[in-house]
Amino acid sequence: MEIEYTNITVLPDQEKFALEKIIERDFKKIKRLLKEENCKLKVHIKAAKKGERKRYNFNYLLITPKKKFSTQTKDTKESGDYDIVKAAHKEMEHLLNEVKHYVRKESGWKKFGIKRLFSRLKEGD
Repeated sequence: MEIEYTNITVLPDQEKFALEKIIERDFKKIKRLLKEENCKLKVHIKAAKKGERKRYNFNYLLITPKKKFSTQTKDTKESGDYDIVKAAHKEMEHLLNEVKHYVRKESGWKKFGIKRLFSRLKEGD
């Protein structure tokens, strides 16, 4: 896999293992969607201390031959999280949705309107 981690040394071994497992699983889904072999994912981890607990934020950059996809979490209630697994999964879902949107747009799944579809059906009869 072509996954590059930044700031992963600040995490304990148990969290590293869980994080790598989730990111590798979701990265396989993204590669399958894109049908690209030359994908590279860069993961930047930020740990901000909020009181006694740490809040984790992730930045992902997916580089493909055709396009670059990126997602960033802001340090807010909706995006960052105290659980590293949950925070990583949330942000990978954002990246996956961005890739799905791009794939649909590129494939032209909705090129024609409903009127054109019905007119083509009438012509075929």
